[in-house]
Amino acid sequence: MYRYYLQSFFILGLLLIPSGCATLSKHECVQGDWQGIGQRDGERGRDLSRFEKHKEACAQYDKTINLASYKKGRAQGLKSYCDVQHQLNLGIDGERYNEVCSGPIVPLLKEANNWGYRGYKVKQSLSESQSQLETVREKMREETVKRPERERLEYEERRLQDEIDRLRFELVRMKSEAEKSLSKKAKVYYGRS
Repeated sequence: MYRYYLQSFFILGLLLIPSGCATLSKHECVQGDWQGIGQRDGERGRDLSRFEKHKEACAQYDKTINLASYKKGRAQGLKSYCDVQHQLNLGIDGERYNEVCSGPIVPLLKEANNWGYRGYKVKQSLSESQSQLETVREKMREETVKRPERERLEYEERRLQDEIDRLRFELVRMKSEAEKSLSKKAKVYYGRS
Protein backbone atom coordinates (compact mmCIF):
# COMPACT_ATOMS: atom_id res chain seq x y z
CA MET A 1 0.00 0.00 0.00
CA TYR A 2 2.82 2.39 0.94
CA ARG A 3 4.52 1.68 -2.38
CA TYR A 4 1.29 2.49 -4.25
CA TYR A 5 1.03 5.90 -2.55
CA LEU A 6 4.70 6.62 -3.16
CA GLN A 7 4.31 5.83 -6.88
CA SER A 8 1.13 7.93 -7.09
CA PHE A 9 2.84 10.95 -5.52
CA PHE A 10 5.84 10.51 -7.79
CA ILE A 11 3.66 10.44 -10.92
CA LEU A 12 1.61 13.38 -9.68
CA GLY A 13 4.83 15.30 -9.03
CA LEU A 14 6.03 14.64 -12.57
CA LEU A 15 2.76 15.94 -13.96
CA LEU A 16 3.04 19.14 -11.96
CA ILE A 17 6.59 19.95 -13.05
CA PRO A 18 6.42 22.61 -15.72
CA SER A 19 7.79 21.53 -19.07
CA GLY A 20 9.55 24.85 -19.60
CA CYS A 21 8.37 28.32 -20.38
CA ALA A 22 8.10 29.23 -24.01
CA THR A 23 9.40 32.72 -24.69
CA LEU A 24 6.92 33.23 -27.53
CA SER A 25 3.38 32.12 -28.26
CA LYS A 26 2.42 30.12 -31.33
CA HIS A 27 0.85 33.27 -32.77
CA GLU A 28 4.09 35.25 -32.34
CA CYS A 29 6.11 32.47 -33.95
CA VAL A 30 3.75 32.14 -36.90
CA GLN A 31 3.37 35.90 -37.37
CA GLY A 32 7.16 36.25 -37.41
CA ASP A 33 7.59 39.95 -36.61
CA TRP A 34 11.24 39.36 -35.67
CA GLN A 35 12.14 43.03 -35.78
CA GLY A 36 9.29 43.82 -33.37
CA ILE A 37 10.22 40.92 -31.09
CA GLY A 38 13.85 42.04 -31.13
CA GLN A 39 12.85 45.60 -30.33
CA ARG A 40 10.74 44.44 -27.39
CA ASP A 41 13.63 42.34 -26.09
CA GLY A 42 16.02 45.28 -26.48
CA GLU A 43 13.67 47.61 -24.60
CA ARG A 44 13.59 45.07 -21.76
CA GLY A 45 17.37 44.76 -21.68
CA ARG A 46 17.47 41.14 -22.83
CA ASP A 47 20.78 39.78 -24.03
CA LEU A 48 21.25 37.84 -27.28
CA SER A 49 20.82 34.49 -25.52
CA ARG A 50 17.10 35.30 -25.60
CA PHE A 51 17.23 34.74 -29.37
CA GLU A 52 18.17 31.06 -28.83
CA LYS A 53 15.19 30.62 -26.50
CA HIS A 54 12.89 32.12 -29.13
CA LYS A 55 14.40 29.75 -31.68
CA GLU A 56 13.60 26.78 -29.44
CA ALA A 57 10.06 28.04 -28.78
CA CYS A 58 9.34 28.40 -32.50
CA ALA A 59 11.01 25.16 -33.61
CA GLN A 60 7.91 23.16 -32.67
CA TYR A 61 5.91 25.19 -35.21
CA ASP A 62 8.46 24.70 -38.00
CA LYS A 63 9.19 28.43 -38.09
CA THR A 64 12.61 29.88 -38.68
CA ILE A 65 13.74 33.11 -37.10
CA ASN A 66 15.17 35.99 -39.09
CA LEU A 67 18.27 36.81 -37.05
CA ALA A 68 19.10 39.98 -39.01
CA SER A 69 15.62 41.45 -38.40
CA TYR A 70 15.75 40.41 -34.75
CA LYS A 71 19.14 42.09 -34.24
CA LYS A 72 17.98 45.25 -36.03
CA GLY A 73 14.92 45.49 -33.78
CA ARG A 74 16.93 44.68 -30.65
CA ALA A 75 19.39 47.47 -31.48
CA GLN A 76 16.46 49.91 -31.75
CA GLY A 77 15.07 48.67 -28.43
CA LEU A 78 18.44 48.99 -26.70
CA LYS A 79 18.46 52.72 -27.52
CA SER A 80 15.51 53.09 -25.19
CA TYR A 81 16.91 50.68 -22.56
CA CYS A 82 20.35 52.34 -22.59
CA ASP A 83 18.95 55.72 -21.55
CA VAL A 84 19.85 57.42 -18.26
CA GLN A 85 16.27 58.36 -17.33
CA HIS A 86 15.04 54.88 -18.23
CA GLN A 87 17.65 53.29 -15.97
CA LEU A 88 16.71 55.62 -13.12
CA ASN A 89 13.04 54.65 -13.57
CA LEU A 90 13.90 50.94 -13.70
CA GLY A 91 15.83 51.28 -10.45
CA ILE A 92 12.90 53.09 -8.82
CA ASP A 93 10.70 50.15 -9.88
CA GLY A 94 13.14 47.73 -8.19
CA GLU A 95 14.77 46.42 -11.36
CA ARG A 96 18.53 46.16 -11.71
CA TYR A 97 20.62 47.16 -14.71
CA ASN A 98 21.30 44.34 -17.16
CA GLU A 99 24.76 44.42 -18.80
CA VAL A 100 23.58 44.85 -22.41
CA CYS A 101 24.61 48.43 -23.18
CA SER A 102 28.01 49.48 -24.48
CA GLY A 103 30.13 52.58 -24.78
CA PRO A 104 31.20 55.34 -22.45
CA ILE A 105 27.64 55.85 -21.14
CA VAL A 106 27.60 52.52 -19.26
CA PRO A 107 28.96 53.90 -15.94
CA LEU A 108 26.32 56.64 -16.03
CA LEU A 109 23.57 54.08 -16.73
CA LYS A 110 24.72 51.97 -13.80
CA GLU A 111 24.85 55.01 -11.53
CA ALA A 112 21.33 56.07 -12.58
CA ASN A 113 20.01 52.59 -11.92
CA ASN A 114 21.77 52.47 -8.54
CA TRP A 115 20.29 55.82 -7.50
CA GLY A 116 16.85 54.59 -8.50
CA TYR A 117 17.29 51.27 -6.75
CA ARG A 118 18.42 52.98 -3.55
CA GLY A 119 15.25 55.07 -3.74
CA TYR A 120 13.25 51.88 -4.25
CA LYS A 121 14.75 50.36 -1.09
CA VAL A 122 13.96 53.52 0.93
CA LYS A 123 10.39 53.48 -0.42
CA GLN A 124 10.06 49.84 0.66
CA SER A 125 11.24 50.73 4.17
CA LEU A 126 8.85 53.68 4.22
CA SER A 127 5.94 51.48 3.19
CA GLU A 128 6.84 48.91 5.84
CA SER A 129 7.07 51.59 8.56
CA GLN A 130 3.72 53.07 7.48
CA SER A 131 2.13 49.62 7.66
CA GLN A 132 3.58 49.05 11.14
CA LEU A 133 2.33 52.47 12.26
CA GLU A 134 -1.18 51.65 11.07
CA THR A 135 -1.06 48.35 13.00
CA VAL A 136 0.03 50.17 16.16
CA ARG A 137 -2.75 52.74 15.76
CA GLU A 138 -5.33 49.99 15.27
CA LYS A 139 -4.20 48.34 18.53
CA MET A 140 -4.38 51.70 20.31
CA ARG A 141 -8.04 52.06 19.26
CA GLU A 142 -8.93 48.81 21.01
CA GLU A 143 -10.78 49.49 24.26
CA THR A 144 -9.22 46.52 26.04
CA VAL A 145 -5.67 47.92 25.94
CA LYS A 146 -4.35 48.48 29.46
CA ARG A 147 -2.25 51.49 30.45
CA PRO A 148 1.24 49.89 30.33
CA GLU A 149 0.50 48.45 26.90
CA ARG A 150 -0.98 51.78 25.72
CA GLU A 151 2.17 53.61 26.86
CA ARG A 152 4.34 51.12 24.96
CA LEU A 153 2.14 51.57 21.87
CA GLU A 154 2.34 55.37 22.17
CA TYR A 155 6.13 55.15 22.33
CA GLU A 156 6.14 52.84 19.30
CA GLU A 157 3.83 55.23 17.44
CA ARG A 158 6.24 58.16 18.04
CA ARG A 159 9.24 56.03 17.04
CA LEU A 160 7.58 54.90 13.82
CA GLN A 161 6.43 58.43 12.96
CA ASP A 162 10.00 59.66 13.47
CA GLU A 163 11.25 56.85 11.20
CA ILE A 164 8.67 57.75 8.53
CA ASP A 165 9.70 61.42 8.66
CA ARG A 166 13.38 60.43 8.39
CA LEU A 167 12.70 58.17 5.40
CA ARG A 168 10.65 60.85 3.63
CA PHE A 169 13.48 63.32 4.14
CA GLU A 170 15.95 60.71 2.86
CA LEU A 171 13.91 60.29 -0.34
CA VAL A 172 13.89 64.04 -0.98
CA ARG A 173 17.63 64.28 -0.27
CA MET A 174 18.41 61.32 -2.51
CA LYS A 175 16.32 62.73 -5.35
CA SER A 176 18.14 66.03 -5.14
CA GLU A 177 21.58 64.38 -5.02
CA ALA A 178 20.73 62.05 -7.90
CA GLU A 179 19.48 64.91 -10.07
CA LYS A 180 22.64 66.94 -9.42
CA SER A 181 25.01 64.04 -9.99
CA LEU A 182 23.29 62.61 -13.03
CA SER A 183 22.53 65.89 -14.78
CA LYS A 184 26.12 67.07 -14.38
CA LYS A 185 27.52 63.81 -15.79
CA ALA A 186 24.87 63.61 -18.54
CA LYS A 187 25.85 67.09 -19.71
CA VAL A 188 29.44 65.94 -20.01
CA TYR A 189 28.43 62.75 -21.83
CA TYR A 190 25.97 64.41 -24.19
CA GLY A 191 28.31 67.37 -24.75
CA ARG A 192 26.03 70.04 -23.29
CA SER A 193 27.31 72.75 -21.00
